[in-house]
Amino acid sequence: MNPLRLRRRNLLIYVTALASYGLTAVLFYGIYSILEPQLSLPVSSQPVEGPAGPSMPNYLLFLYAAFRSGPALIYFFSLFLILVFLNEVSYILLGVLHKHVARGRLESVKNRLGVPLMSIIVPAYNEEKVIEQAIRTLLEVDYARKEIIVVNDGSVDRTREVVEPYAERRLVRLINRPNGGKAVALNTGIAAANGEIIVTVDADSLVERGSLKRLVAHFHDPDVAAVAGNVKVGNRVNLITRLQALEYIREINLRRRAFDLLNTVYVVPGAIGSFRKSVYRGVGSYDKDTVTEDMDATIKFVKTGHLVLYEADAIAHTEAPENLRDWFRQRMRWFGGSMQVVLKHHIAWWRHGALSLVGLPYLMLSMLFVPVVELTALAVGVVYAAVGLGAGIALAFLAAMGVELVCSIISIFIDNEDPRLVLYTPAYVLLYRYLSDIVRMRSLYNIYRGKLGWTRPERYGALPQKIGS
Repeated sequence: MNPLRLRRRNLLIYVTALASYGLTAVLFYGIYSILEPQLSLPVSSQPVEGPAGPSMPNYLLFLYAAFRSGPALIYFFSLFLILVFLNEVSYILLGVLHKHVARGRLESVKNRLGVPLMSIIVPAYNEEKVIEQAIRTLLEVDYARKEIIVVNDGSVDRTREVVEPYAERRLVRLINRPNGGKAVALNTGIAAANGEIIVTVDADSLVERGSLKRLVAHFHDPDVAAVAGNVKVGNRVNLITRLQALEYIREINLRRRAFDLLNTVYVVPGAIGSFRKSVYRGVGSYDKDTVTEDMDATIKFVKTGHLVLYEADAIAHTEAPENLRDWFRQRMRWFGGSMQVVLKHHIAWWRHGALSLVGLPYLMLSMLFVPVVELTALAVGVVYAAVGLGAGIALAFLAAMGVELVCSIISIFIDNEDPRLVLYTPAYVLLYRYLSDIVRMRSLYNIYRGKLGWTRPERYGALPQKIGS
């Protein structure tokens, strides 16, 4: 990247980050000022029996005594609220800014690159229920020069039989290989690809018709190494899938917008992502030593110093888990794999610009501190309510819920999403988030035991009929 452009980009990083954190600080201070008198317990070094007298259970009496202390109040207000606000509010302004910056960025490069050959890699293992609809969608994508390569990774179902008719008509290329895992399947497909621009698509994902053109347009800029697409939940059929839809909008895509501006996008998703084959060769290949191979490869791209962007209008609809068991297994892999990647790339982590200052610290916070703080703060809230501060807890809840609703509304507006998802914010905040915290903690335990494996949810098929439901 030329020095002038680098200076301008760094200035954008500082201004937007400071403005976002400033907004966070103002909101935090306002809510803190209102709530602090309602939640303050008298500070005392003397033993207490609590408002219920000696009949209060010993464990509750102990907690009551502990949380009368100044340090406990500092913990509850400062650590918990600041982390929550930094984890939510500080990305809103960056997300709004990205919506405008990205539109101008795409217009500046659109139609300049021509139509380079694009190689679309679809790894497939036991995907008989979904692979045909994925192929049909890719064949209908509005892009003239594309090759579709399906890598059958040792499937033991009818995946091969489903794909073969398309291969015989030379609509796709089918590579059959012994099972080696998704990383190996991707490497196999990329090795056989003829295009310089590689696009990966999961077998359970349906790509919107204009998405690939929007991805490719960014590669006119020689500094761009990879571009992430926008993954949306297509099967919004019950509470768990609709909560995931809200999670994708708020927790994944909003942050990806913010991290795009900071050049620290750390996941180019397998559901829809693109990169230069030459950059891929320069950093090695997809590795098997983590269970989130797409995140591992993206960190490699960012560490080269090239740009890794996010294109919100390159959309793929994916099939999310429809029950808690499959959701738990998928999130276990996601969270555990994220920690594997952090541990893998922690050596000299401070040498990689915004990735070092924002990306990796954010991952560490989200994996190690946020779940602990949120779960313990929940326990503190229960104790406060039990010792007679129910009114203060109710006010804190209402204030937090108000902020969460605003975050949902803005995130959904930015992503042009279904406004009805706002109604799921209370369940998202009171149930889904704490379940996610528990999964994070469990995934860390599994890493410690060395028992984190590659899992995937059950395939259902019929995604076209479920999109928008």
